Amino acid sequence: MSFVGAFFAGVFLAIKCKKPQGMTNIGAIATETTRMLCRTPAMRDGGLVQYGRRESFKPSKWKAPKGYSLKKLNVGGTLPAELLVDSKSEHKNKVIYQLHGGAFLMKFNDCYRGVAVKLSKLSGGASVFSIDYRIAPEHKHPAALEDAIAGWEWLLEHGYKPEDIILFGDSAGANLSIALTEKLLEQGRPTANSIVCMSPWCDLAGEGEAFSYNIYNDPMFGRKKGALTGSYIDNPEFILSYVGDSDPHDKFLSPVHCDFKDFPPMLIQVGTYEVLESDAITIFEKMKRCGNSVILTRYPGMFHMFQMIGDIIPEAKKSWAEIGGFLRRQYNDTLFQ
Repeated sequence: MSFVGAFFAGVFLAIKCKKPQGMTNIGAIATETTRMLCRTPAMRDGGLVQYGRRESFKPSKWKAPKGYSLKKLNVGGTLPAELLVDSKSEHKNKVIYQLHGGAFLMKFNDCYRGVAVKLSKLSGGASVFSIDYRIAPEHKHPAALEDAIAGWEWLLEHGYKPEDIILFGDSAGANLSIALTEKLLEQGRPTANSIVCMSPWCDLAGEGEAFSYNIYNDPMFGRKKGALTGSYIDNPEFILSYVGDSDPHDKFLSPVHCDFKDFPPMLIQVGTYEVLESDAITIFEKMKRCGNSVILTRYPGMFHMFQMIGDIIPEAKKSWAEIGGFLRRQYNDTLFQ
């Protein structure tokens, strides 16, 4: 099915289906269009992730926009990394440490370079540091976490202070952001200023309630209504290849099992149609029980990483505005006036 065909089918379904309260008409069209695209034979049973993996290996043609510089780095001689800097910013000491998503199977790519620019602008001029961590199936747990730790050490070695670092992660990247924080706390070390988590994938055992109640709702990773296969969880050999021989209940692999004591402030965003919704809810509830500052925003009818659509749909626009407000508050608004 072509995108045009999926779009018109999505429009039809958006009109026909009952929207959850709070979902916009444009948001409904985006969700149903995504559903139609992801139900094609090539995208089922993990095909969507396989497609994304192939795309992430394509050579980059990205250039930093005017007013920004992009420094290519090599952390420890083996870990590729990038530092995006707002050339006119007075706040280059502030840095957002971006840990990208992609099911531990996709490389850092141009999509996340665009996200880096957005984060810098939303924060008022903070630099953005991103790593291209090792991925599965070639590299198993804890390779990606080890690289995330190496990136953190690089930031400290180059003069960035923990209180000036904000962790930003989506999906698998949110997993790494939380696991990194847990590792630092276990070692008795200072953590980042705060954490932003988009659609955190933090239960690799897939035991959260949403893996059941949203299995037919999730447009990207669920199943067609009534089907017994078709979800990404129906191709575990590929999708869960990062787990390897590790216990999927290990808190550094599935951070829903962290206790979250002494965690820094956190913003969590998730769509209510995601099979990962319960991951976000579990983290939120544990953060609250520990008395930590935490915000959970559940976007009605939204799918995994709907924010990447940008400002095309109102839900994504609202999401990024919320992130911008959080970043500025955590960095103290007065710094950016």
